[in-house]
Amino acid sequence: MLKNIANCNKREFVPGRTLQATVKVVNKTGVMVKMPGGRGSGVILSRCWGSGPEREKALAAIRPGDVLDVVVRSYDAHTLTLTLILVGCERLMPATGQKTNAVRQIATQQKVVGHRKPAFAPIAAGATFLWDAANLFGMAGVENAAQTLSAISDSMSKQEYKTMFFIERRCLTWALHNQKSAEEAAELDAFSRRGDVVVVGDGGSGLGEADCAILQMAEALPGSICVTRDRYEDYAHTYPGIVGTNRIRSFSVAKIGDKTMVLVDGVAHALVVEYGRRQEEVVPNVSPAATSAEVPIRTGDNNIGIRRGLFAVADRHVRRGDAQGAVRLYARVAKQDPAAYYSLAEMYREGRAVCADSKKARHYERLARASEKRRRECSLRDRRLRAEAIRAGRPAVSHFAVKRREALGLAIFGEQHEMIAEFRKLRLARRGKGDICMCAA
Repeated sequence: MLKNIANCNKREFVPGRTLQATVKVVNKTGVMVKMPGGRGSGVILSRCWGSGPEREKALAAIRPGDVLDVVVRSYDAHTLTLTLILVGCERLMPATGQKTNAVRQIATQQKVVGHRKPAFAPIAAGATFLWDAANLFGMAGVENAAQTLSAISDSMSKQEYKTMFFIERRCLTWALHNQKSAEEAAELDAFSRRGDVVVVGDGGSGLGEADCAILQMAEALPGSICVTRDRYEDYAHTYPGIVGTNRIRSFSVAKIGDKTMVLVDGVAHALVVEYGRRQEEVVPNVSPAATSAEVPIRTGDNNIGIRRGLFAVADRHVRRGDAQGAVRLYARVAKQDPAAYYSLAEMYREGRAVCADSKKARHYERLARASEKRRRECSLRDRRLRAEAIRAGRPAVSHFAVKRREALGLAIFGEQHEMIAEFRKLRLARRGKGDICMCAA
């Protein structure tokens, strides 16, 4: 313990003050001593005992508990640590005018405060920006993906920049299945076939990474910029001239109303994405109390029909917020008419009586298209078989199920009626000819 300074504070540990210290630990780096009140510790520089074998011999002779005369060299108020030297080794004191750690820290802070940032210089025009589309979807959202990518490309082109988008095949597949409608999915699929879009992992195992492809392109195009939220630390050894330099820029996304702002580090102006509203069909207001409500519906071939019967009842369930009843009735109608599947898809896409769910909307759209295709194929098959039966002299198609025969009944009835009418004419003609002959006789 330092003697005669048990109640001293940091003002007592001024450089040059002489004290007596009690040795606590001896090692090669220095001699540890106790501080007043057990707070912190002090260390005597090992250089005070010379160097090499001379120092080792001198330190080996010191034992814990020995009292040594020391001089304060410096004091750190944050860690409560004293740096001491032996009396007679004043040559190890800081030279006159040399700044201590505390003074040096204050000077550094003053220098930083007084330092002026350089003027902002945007990235030179003509540079190619290599975008990681997966990062962009993660920040801006995957819906309306084609509009987002197209707007970014147009905005950067106006600022005289070039763009290339990199997207992994599995990410593109995920994005296609997370669009709000089939039209948006078709737009994204068409955009992915552009020349400035690189689909990574399109062959082989399909597990390629966009990061590697982006860095390869950046190495091949001097001055190109990688726009990503990744640091590429796992590629630092392979691409030291790119990773960790200003050729990798980050971006931020801000959404204001229907606009999305993409803010790229090093670009002077924001990239503004405006999502245009798609035209929606106008549905006339129908009184819920009406017994035969009629509203336009969308069918597979975009014709407009009238909802009656179970369709109208299902619509009333939707307006009342009874999603369970609406789904049950639409499902019954869907067995005969795929338009019910489109109604379910619109209900989930627009959030009518249910929480909006784009996945369920796409599911019902796929069911509707599959049902339409199946009905078209069955209709073609029925007409083909009916024509074959008529040519063979068998107007009835008996091997169909009862409901199928009933569905074909009207068409077959007309054909049978014509055959019967021809037979009656022929019979009457023969009977009339015989009567005339008998009268003449």
